[in-house]
Amino acid sequence: DQARALVQRGAVHYRIANFGAALADFDDAFPLLEGRDQMWLGNLLVNRALTRAYLGSLALAEDDLLAARNVYEDLDQRLPVAQCTQNLGWLAVRQGDLPKALRYLDQAEEQFEAIDGNPAEVWVVRVEAMLLAHLTDDAVELAERAADNLAFGGHGAGHAEALIRVAQAALLAGQPARAEVSAREARRRFEEQDRLGWAAHADLLVREARYAAGEATAADRAAAVRLTGRLESAGLATAAATSRVLAAQIALTLGDIQECRRHLKAAARERSEAAVDLRARIWLATAQLRRAEGDRRGALAAVAAGLDVVDEHQAGLGATETRVHAAGHAGHLGVLGVQLAWETQRPKPTLRWMERTRASALRFAPITPPHDADLAAELGELREVERELRTTALSGDGGELEARRSRLELAIRRRTRRLLGPDTAIEAVDVDAVVGALDGRRLIEYAAVDDRLVAISVHEGRARRHDLASVPDTIVALDQLRFGLRRLARPGGSAASRRAARDMVDDAARRLDDLLLAPIGADGEDLVVVPPGRLHAVPW
Repeated sequence: DQARALVQRGAVHYRIANFGAALADFDDAFPLLEGRDQMWLGNLLVNRALTRAYLGSLALAEDDLLAARNVYEDLDQRLPVAQCTQNLGWLAVRQGDLPKALRYLDQAEEQFEAIDGNPAEVWVVRVEAMLLAHLTDDAVELAERAADNLAFGGHGAGHAEALIRVAQAALLAGQPARAEVSAREARRRFEEQDRLGWAAHADLLVREARYAAGEATAADRAAAVRLTGRLESAGLATAAATSRVLAAQIALTLGDIQECRRHLKAAARERSEAAVDLRARIWLATAQLRRAEGDRRGALAAVAAGLDVVDEHQAGLGATETRVHAAGHAGHLGVLGVQLAWETQRPKPTLRWMERTRASALRFAPITPPHDADLAAELGELREVERELRTTALSGDGGELEARRSRLELAIRRRTRRLLGPDTAIEAVDVDAVVGALDGRRLIEYAAVDDRLVAISVHEGRARRHDLASVPDTIVALDQLRFGLRRLARPGGSAASRRAARDMVDDAARRLDDLLLAPIGADGEDLVVVPPGRLHAVPW
């Protein structure tokens, strides 16, 4: 009885974030339960694993979860077995081991289905794994499925939180209208549940979605300003600065440069200590402001500074959202850098910015766990601190968590510098070296600038600019070509339908050739083609 009471008290300590006390209770109870009450021992191991994960002891947490699963398997407790497998997937995401996470989540889903259980919580974890792999469109679809499943099962709190995840994933996937609908529904449900902190979090996502869609108004700016005050009062500097940057960006879109500058100046005070994704966003907003003021050189300097921050901290990024948001801000910075360079009408600097953007994007490959055990532990602890900050940001005092995050980021930065050394830095492309390596071939590097498809070509030592076509026209032709090719690849069908598909392919291919290659005058040459993301699907 004493041991069971210790487990229960430890669980309460865990819920109110007294993690040291929780771990002490679990450790005291363990020898009293081992070999005597296996069901309670399994419960202890699960709770101790979650506590250890929060404290950054990820390897020990995994040991506890595996031991708990073995205990439940011996007792033929199939639901707890499935829950342990799900938690192992959740832990693998925090360890940064995406393949292992997906294996555990596959197993968990099969285990839930075998007992007619609800796999929605597995899907929620899988959404996080998908975001790490940058499968944002798939993440949105699965998050919506999980939210619907939780609603059908009567899980009101879980449903509302899943709607938040839908909104976040939709924003990252470039679907702001979908994000706004989900965030508004989440806000309504949180208000019904009297969870006002979460409701405010959902409201911030509504404003983010409206800004991303280009529909933000003065009312959205005022809401962001009000939210900034609430966060500052709670001692949450990072969240407050994020809201303030959003207010600055909305002000800029409304043409109020003075208010944008005022909000941005206040947010910039946090730039040296803020989380990486926020620092990148501050530099992005600074570049946008300088561009609006006509300071192209200053805007390019801000873009470069923002990309430098993300490049420097890439190995030490923590939680999924921090990592994915940093990647998103880096993408926006790169796009803006290419736009500004294109405006100079100088081909070689534009090519350098195209390459700098691509190099930064390559840093965001799906992560794998670091080989250094201390670094792995620090990254795991950082991910949990950031998760807790995002969860409690609008309803509690996060000052201690903010300080802990800053200490961890500094320690990780120092450790990764020692482990990685200077050779991992991203170097600016040497355009002259590229020209020398072409050996008679023509290089064509494409980019999208303000909804126009543009290119820089390099041939026989000369670099040239090409304004080619609208991006939507190009995508329409590409979609038609791929549709026709899929029809031709399927067996069966009448001769007439196959002729129609062949005509469709020929027509779309001619149009793509007219849009992508003919204006460059590259007919009959050996080419080195560097397409942007959407054009990777072209059968070159």
